[in-house]
Amino acid sequence: MLFSSCTAALSRRVFASVTRPYNYLPRFVHSYTSAIPAVDRMQDLAGRISTSDEARWAQLDATRKTDDVPHGPYKGRSVRVQAGAVGDAIQRLDQILARNQVRKRLRLAERHEKRGNKLRRLASERWRKRFAFAVREKVQLVHKIRDRGA
Repeated sequence: MLFSSCTAALSRRVFASVTRPYNYLPRFVHSYTSAIPAVDRMQDLAGRISTSDEARWAQLDATRKTDDVPHGPYKGRSVRVQAGAVGDAIQRLDQILARNQVRKRLRLAERHEKRGNKLRRLASERWRKRFAFAVREKVQLVHKIRDRGA
């Protein structure tokens, strides 16, 4: 996850105002870095961090790799093709579009939907989500009971 310079500056101020242990590292530091496993990267960065907040943020900014994809309307729906693996990139893009329900919104925006029909559809979708959640909880409960040997 990448942050804009505004967000990074704001989080620096917030970070400086909160007392943290000297080896505290935010989660976003590990994004878009090299292929070193996360534990090794964390230990490596923690060993190089000084105690001053400003020096700590300067080091974190230096270690973070910047993304060359420009910010814009397609930022969240863009994937990088790595080593010519176009199929993998298309699959990742498909997962992003499914998670954000882009195709569903596009299909719904093709034609006007009456207010009453829209409210009924949204209520039905909410009920389906609640029902699926309740069923999932019951199934997990049954699995727990069976695992106990009942």
